[in-house]
Order: sequence, then structure tokens, then C-alpha cells
Amino acid sequence: MLKLERLSDGERIIIRLIGRVQSKHLGEIANQMGSCGSNVTLDLEEVTVVCVEVVRFLGSCEKKGTELLHCPTYIREWISCEARLSGKNSYCGTRNGRVHAAGRSDHYHARQQCRQRLRCAAAECRY
Repeated sequence: MLKLERLSDGERIIIRLIGRVQSKHLGEIANQMGSCGSNVTLDLEEVTVVCVEVVRFLGSCEKKGTELLHCPTYIREWISCEARLSGKNSYCGTRNGRVHAAGRSDHYHARQQCRQRLRCAAAECRY
């Protein structure tokens, strides 16, 4: 279940996300953000669980200038991994799509490294 709270500190509108954020909530979050104008901040302090679509959405919002306030470490790490993996091959450490003897590309190995780092970050999560 997701709860959204809208607050203002005089300079910006803060949308606080509370609870589980799933892909089905993205439309509602985007609508709230759109109705607040351009100076919106998402407060993630009370977010407990997210899915990959939400992580990609948050990364996209941040790229467009939305501040992610109180972003949990595991979400921050996941956003970083998704950004590297969705970017150019050089972002992922690939070298022209080289395929290893086992038939796995550098992109596959970069994704595995990100997953390992995420497990470590998630272990530090207080939820």
C-alpha cells in the first residue's frame, strides 16, 4: 500500500512517499508531480519496498532535476546500477559487446556485479 503526502517548505513542494511503491502507482505519482509545477522533491524516507520500474522512474525523475530526499542506500545503489546498465555499452564496462567463451557478454557480467552490490546495500537497509 502506498500513501502520498504533499508538503511545502516555502521554496518547493515535497511529495512524501510512504510504504510500498509499485509500478501501478507511477501514474498517480507522476500526476501529483505534474500538478505541483517544476520545483518538486520526492521524499523517500518512509519507502519500504520498490520494484525495478519504480527505480527506473526515480532515476528518470532525478535526471530531469527532481531531488530525491532521504533516498535509502539500497535504492540509490539500484538507481546507479540501472543507469549504468541502461546507458551505452561503455557505461557498463563492455568493450564493443565482447562475448566471453561461456557465451556471456560483458554487459551480463556488469549486471551480475551490480546485483552483487545491491545485495550488500540491501543487507544494510533498515527495512
